[in-house]
Amino acid sequence: MPACGDPVLSTDSPAERLFAHLVEGKAREARGLILSLYLSGGSLAEIADGPIRSAMNRLGELWSHEPDGVFLEHRATDICIQAVEQLRLLVEPPTEDPVALGGAPPGDPYLLPSMLVATTLAADGWHAVNLGPDTPFSAMLAAVERHAPRLVWLSISSIRNQKEVEEGVAELSARLSERGTALILGGRAAGSLSIMKHTYSQRGESLADLLTLANELRLASCPQPEDGAASGKPRERHATRQR
Repeated sequence: MPACGDPVLSTDSPAERLFAHLVEGKAREARGLILSLYLSGGSLAEIADGPIRSAMNRLGELWSHEPDGVFLEHRATDICIQAVEQLRLLVEPPTEDPVALGGAPPGDPYLLPSMLVATTLAADGWHAVNLGPDTPFSAMLAAVERHAPRLVWLSISSIRNQKEVEEGVAELSARLSERGTALILGGRAAGSLSIMKHTYSQRGESLADLLTLANELRLASCPQPEDGAASGKPRERHATRQR
């Protein structure tokens, strides 16, 4: 792991190049790299599960290895958020159906994971309503009543109060089950929930998993075309490609 003050050598790997830009605080270069990966044909799920996850995981390790680790990670998170916001403007679907809604549970302060979920779903044709970090379960249920989503996601990166989150997920799952709405849980802390096996929910290990589950849900709720064109593959739409 390079010291904070040392130059970081990038390679041809997008993950290495992104990590180098983020460590050095080169926001324009990092945003440009993420955008170019998308415009060159990479899906949002591939970019998020690959270069962004790899770079941010490595930056997270700096907390315990470098005195400047906290500020480096926070700065990098802000840069990634800027890039994701740019992508969201490119992929936002023109319609408001089907609706997906979600966020992070109370006590979870992480902004980026739920933003990535929302942008990935938007690129696949969903109208994604992102409630963001630290969302009370009561607020999430109120949003469900207002928006009537087909899918609800819960991105769990950090758990402050295990009992509160366990009980909240159980109630959310039960209420969504009554409505026939799918609940998908993800994030690095989701696996610590003992309630998982007792709820009407599914868990995704990656954004690629999320897209697979979301697409299966959409296909199950829509009439199949007579020509059998439905393939079960995510249908991410790209803005104008540059090759």
